[in-house]
Amino acid sequence: MNKTILGIQLLALCATAHATVISWPTSGAWNALYSAGGSYSDIPNDIGNSGHEYLDIVGDATYAAGFLLYRSAADTLSETEDQLLIRIRLDEKKNKMPGAYQVFFETDGDDSVEWVLQLNTTDLDANGTLTFGSASGTNRNGVVFGAASWTDSSYSGYIHYTGLATGDGSQFDAGDDYFLDVAMPWLTFSGLTGITSTNDPFRLLITSSQSAGQINDGDVGNSSVAPNTDFLFSTAYSETIPEPAVLPLFAIVGGSMVYVRWRFRR
Repeated sequence: MNKTILGIQLLALCATAHATVISWPTSGAWNALYSAGGSYSDIPNDIGNSGHEYLDIVGDATYAAGFLLYRSAADTLSETEDQLLIRIRLDEKKNKMPGAYQVFFETDGDDSVEWVLQLNTTDLDANGTLTFGSASGTNRNGVVFGAASWTDSSYSGYIHYTGLATGDGSQFDAGDDYFLDVAMPWLTFSGLTGITSTNDPFRLLITSSQSAGQINDGDVGNSSVAPNTDFLFSTAYSETIPEPAVLPLFAIVGGSMVYVRWRFRR
């Protein structure tokens, strides 16, 4: 066989082997986030989105602004890695406009963020870059973005935006709302943050802005609180995330099913 052709075939095989395929869950599979005793929420047209409705995070007691899901690869037919998935409810369709969406993580029990998963995009129908790295700060004007520890620029891999209305009937601000979903490999998230089991709770906060690396011009989930105040985190605790020693077993026993629920404490 021609060595050039063989080399091309091997490269294609490697690319295929490392390609990320996520079978995104249906709406009923997601677990709503909670904060301050109720659903994780955010009023429409609040301070920060500068009139850009596609950056406006929305939600109330009926339609949560944010959702979370841990899913084992054993639960699907196409995935090879366990995933942490996050869903954001937006007030308007995103279309050929710059924007950034952030999910901040508080992992050590204080009031400051330690990590951020950020999507930076100019057009959700075409491209986007998803990064996860360190962050610090206790309010929207004082957040410091640190170095990125993980990056995935495969738009079809870890970012899911169909451009279709949510389908659940939510219409904040007299128009259909839209879901933006992001994901990252669970083992990557776990290895960086140290969140490995049911004994490692974490909280998160969803924000948006007009450009990556800042939120002082953006919208903060549950931002019915005044700007420049401490973040109001959701309170999400994992209930049945597998212990590290169990994870390889799930990769081997493909027929096993792992069901993950989340406990929300006030």
